[in-house]
Amino acid sequence: MIEADTTPVAIIGYYNRQGYEIVALDSHGLITDELYQAGNNRWDSYQCALVGSSDACTLRELRSYCHQTGKEIANEMHLPFWGVERTEEIEAA
Repeated sequence: MIEADTTPVAIIGYYNRQGYEIVALDSHGLITDELYQAGNNRWDSYQCALVGSSDACTLRELRSYCHQTGKEIANEMHLPFWGVERTEEIEAA
């Protein structure tokens, strides 16, 4: 069995109205590590606020935070930053 090379080659961010995450990708574009996650709560990034509430960051703010955090992490890891992509929100059950 041949093992896949999971060495990170780039950093990318994903965001939606619920928050964002920064991940490392391997040479095949697969996620190797989840490096950082933040919720949409403007007062506490470890929490999620009800989308549309005064405590929730706007989508534009989340995109900006995702981009800035991704650039910082990429710089710390000496890897290229491939930008951010919007993802679908997860529906509550």
